[in-house]
This record gives sequence, C-alpha cells and structure tokens, in this order.
Amino acid sequence: MGYGLYIKYSKKKKEEAEQMAKSPKENYKFNDALAVAFASQRYNKKYIRDTECFVGMDNKPLKPVEIANKQIMRFTMSSDAQGIAPLALDILKRANIQVTEEDQKNANETCEWLEGLSFKALAGDLNNFEQNLYKTFEKEVVTTYDFGLIASIPQTYLRTVKRENLEDRITSTCTGDWIGSVGNKVNVKAELVSGLYSRNYGSYIYVAITENNQLITFWSQHNWIDMVGKQVNVFAKIKRTDFSKWFNGVKESQLNYVKVT
Repeated sequence: MGYGLYIKYSKKKKEEAEQMAKSPKENYKFNDALAVAFASQRYNKKYIRDTECFVGMDNKPLKPVEIANKQIMRFTMSSDAQGIAPLALDILKRANIQVTEEDQKNANETCEWLEGLSFKALAGDLNNFEQNLYKTFEKEVVTTYDFGLIASIPQTYLRTVKRENLEDRITSTCTGDWIGSVGNKVNVKAELVSGLYSRNYGSYIYVAITENNQLITFWSQHNWIDMVGKQVNVFAKIKRTDFSKWFNGVKESQLNYVKVT
C-alpha cells in the first residue's frame, strides 16, 4: 500500500466556526437555499456530512472524492471556497451544479411539509431536530451558518415521504392473512418494497408484499437493495406472526433463514 495523505475537512466544530467567521455573511432566502440543497443531494445521490479526500503522493485521489452537501451549497450560492480541499474545489468548478425545476419543486413541497410542523410545535410534540428545522424555516432569510442544517433537510424529507407512501400502500394493500404458522418453511413470490441498512445492527431490514397481498418482513446481512421494486422469490422459515407495530396493525409475518432470488 502506497503512502498517501488523508485530508478530512469539517472534522471539528471549532474549525468550522473559524472558517465560517472568515466567510462573507451573505443573506439568502430559505427557499432558494433549500433548492440548492436538493441540487446538492441530487449530485451526491445521498447526504454527505463531511468532505473527504484521500490523496496519494502524486496528488491523485486514492478513492472517489466525497464532497459535503453543505460545502456544495456554499460554493454554488456564494462561490465561497473556504475550507474546501483543492481537489474537491476543482471537481465543483467542473461540475457546474445548477438548480433544476425538479429541485425547486422539491424545495416548494418541502416548505409545505415544514409548515405542517407548526401544528406539532403548538402541541409541543417536536423533537430537538424538528425544532431546529422549524426555527430555521421560520427565519425565511438564512446565512452560510445555516447551510449545515439545511443541507440535511432533503434526505430527511425524502425519507419521510417515502415512509409515509410505504405506510399508505401497505395499509391499503396488505389485506391478507399471515402466510403460515411459526416454524413453517415457505416459498412465496413477492415484491420487495423497501430495504434499509441499519448501522446499529450491521444488517438490512426488508419489507415485501406477497402476490396474495400479505406483509412479510425480515433481516439479512445480504445486500438485496438493488432488488427493491422487483418481484422476487423468497425462501424462508416463519419466525413470528403478529400485528405490525409499524404499519397500522396489518398482519405481519416475520421471517428468518431467508434466501431471495
């Protein structure tokens, strides 16, 4: 393995605060900043919290460069290169990230979603993260100090909408009974409708709907995320049958020893 230089930006809040203090404190409309946040999310295809560059002795990347969404926002909105690695900066200049109509549409819909938090705020039901979101949204005008939080909103919103859509679909679709009794071996055809990786458990949680409109769920260390949205064959044993805690009491069959083809 060759020698290299590992550069990680935005590692410490103190360093970020110092960098921000040197940056121009320009004002931006919240909706405009949010649209750029969606453009950053689209470019990265995910939310990246910290910029990371692994650079070899030849100054070439040892692995793909990951640029924090908040730094993409700062560069796109203010051309502020403070704290951005030279290699990442060069990538951003060539990328020329622009807000699309879809980005703006997503920003507008997210603002409507954030307005809905006002009811929870009045009831005192907001968690700390939601409180910070709502306070930033209420300001209407933001600065680069707010970009770290705003950059995380698209992922939060998209996950929330995806979860709500999944809940609606399962509640309306999964009208069938459990697929069998605990301990039974099963071979069913189903659509894999959701797959998420849990860092806490080092495993994936999958949700599927059988051809007979039955809800099945299972954990696995296998990465079948690419199969989400597709019809698959599921071979497994029934671990447990219960009324789902996540999907409004729908009958849920939990599986183990699962194979998916």
